[in-house]
This record gives sequence, C-alpha cells and structure tokens, in this order.
Amino acid sequence: MVAVIGCSAVAAPSSATPSASVPASTSVPAGSAVPRPGPTTSPEAAAPGGLLAFLRDGELFVRDMANGTETSVGTTNQTPLAFTVDGTALIVVEAIPDDLYHAVLARQPIAGGPSTALATVQPLYGPLSQSPDGRFIGFGSDGAAPNGITLVDLESGEAIQLTNDGGLSPVWSPDSRTIAYEASNGQDYDLFVVDLDTRTPRRLTGDEFQDSPFAWTEDGRSVLVTSHRGGDGRKRSISAWQVDVADGALTHRPGLTANASPMSLRSPDGRWDAHLNEHGSLLITNPGVKTGTRVARAPEVDGSVHLTWSPNGAWLVWTGFIDGAFDLFIVHAPDGEPMNLTRSGANESQPVWGPIRHGF
Repeated sequence: MVAVIGCSAVAAPSSATPSASVPASTSVPAGSAVPRPGPTTSPEAAAPGGLLAFLRDGELFVRDMANGTETSVGTTNQTPLAFTVDGTALIVVEAIPDDLYHAVLARQPIAGGPSTALATVQPLYGPLSQSPDGRFIGFGSDGAAPNGITLVDLESGEAIQLTNDGGLSPVWSPDSRTIAYEASNGQDYDLFVVDLDTRTPRRLTGDEFQDSPFAWTEDGRSVLVTSHRGGDGRKRSISAWQVDVADGALTHRPGLTANASPMSLRSPDGRWDAHLNEHGSLLITNPGVKTGTRVARAPEVDGSVHLTWSPNGAWLVWTGFIDGAFDLFIVHAPDGEPMNLTRSGANESQPVWGPIRHGF
C-alpha cells in the first residue's frame, strides 16, 4: 500500500507579511462566481497546514498555509519543484541564459540567499513523480544529453542521474525502491524498470506498441500501463494492460483506465486522481475507475495547469486563468467547494506544497 504522507506547518521567516489578497477570515462575497476561502465548520475540511511555494509574476514566494502569510524568497529565475524534507529549502530549476536545452537543478533556501547547484539537467518533460515515502522526486528527459531519469534526494539534497537512456514518465513502486518508466526503442516507447540499489535498467516490453506506465499494483509485482496494443493488433485504441515485473507477461485490463490526460496527478495517499481535461476543467476521480466516473469538478476557469496536492492528500491547489490573470485555486477533496486562494491581480503559477512529513 502507498504510505500516507503528511506535513506540519513550518513558520514563515520573520519578514513575512499577511497576504492582502485572501485573509484567512474572508467570507464568501455575495454573488461571487468563484468564492474565496472562508470559515468552515467541517472538521475534515479544516484549514490546511504546511508551506506553498509559487511564482508571482516570476518572483518566487512561500506562503504559510496555516496563517496565510507570504514571503518573497527574492529570486526571479527559479521554478519550484519540491520542498526538502526539513522544510528549510526548495529544490528548484534555474534557467540558463541563452540556453534553451539545459537548466540548473539547485537547492534554494526559503529564507533567501544564494542557491546551491546540484546538477545541470535537461528541462523537465511531464510531471514530477514523488516516491511514496516522500524522500525522492524523479523526472525524465529524452532530449540532448544528459538525459533519462533524474532523482533528487529530498533529505540529502543530492541529485542522482539514475539512467542515461532518454527515459520518461517515472512511476514509483509502493516500497519506493523501484521506478517504472518508458524509453524509446527508435519506433515507439517500451516499458523499463530500474532499482535504486543496482541502478541497472531492465526492459519489460519490446515491440511496435507504446507502453506508458501510470501505476503499480498494490503488491508491487506488476506495472499498469496504457498501450496502443488492441484486440485486433492494430494501433488504434488505447487500453490498460498489466505487465509482470518478473517476466514481462502481459494481461489486458479492460476495466481500468489511466489518468485521463498528461496533466494528471495522484494524491500522496493514493485515494484520488486529479485530472485536467482538454477543456481545462479539473476533475477529481477515484484512481483506476472506468472512464467517466466523476467525484468532483472545479469551476469553469480557463487554462488550468500546475496541480499540487497537500502532502496528506486532503487538499488540491492549481493555477487557473480568470478575470484577466492567473490565480491559485484550492479545493478540499473530493467534493469541497473550489475557492480562490489568491486574487492579487498579478499572475500566480507553479504551486508546490510541502514539506513532506509522516504522521500528519
């Protein structure tokens, strides 16, 4: 089973000032199309804790989710990826001037000051994948070298180039020790697994069909993939398949569906999948359910992107475009009322929630 991961509030630096856009006690304005956060009587929907990093017009901020205070980190060239386990720093990607193909992976103290470079890496392709135990984040790249699966240890801050094969779409095993991913065979993408101890990739499929992993079975013995392989052998339909990690045996799973789009994110406790569909609408569904099952739906806002779950899987924050600007929105899963988290008039984006804690 996937472990429940939680967070505890970490006080913002002393220079923090309360957010002027959304005070914690703001009530819902009458006639407002998109309500703002306000008091709640539901114990399970109580105010979340922890820290939320985000960009405001390109400047990196950290918000204390317990009291609503916001602090500028003082940088404008960084995109946040994750908090370190101790909550004192962010793992960020720093742009390299005049280089569109590479970026610097760095550790940035949230109190400000200079960052520490960890590695020069490719720009990220697809969403990050965090290990169930909260220790690692992983991402893939298939462009110019160095490419493949890269990990960051959120305890030590070490960057690890796990593979050099252009691997993409890393998915963690339940015990956080093995990663399933896809890599090109020159025609399509095959399924691979790599163990963190041996760091030796092993191919599980090798044919003309693309196999993209989206989950592991609870026992950790098989990987679930979406594949173009169909019952008639033609590459027309996409369906779910189960691949045995020991021998690569394939089993068709017609009752399962993967995340509905590339803009999808499973909650840390494994209870929910958040999807952004082709129209920019946000859906929260049970994982592995048949297509079309809907648990909750966010308001109609344009350009919804950048999903991030609270570390205990109870809340979801994302970016949406409304009234001429990008704002941050928040909802309690699975059926809470979506609300504006920010309404500053500036453009907010790239939210990342943390730090990871066990025993929320």
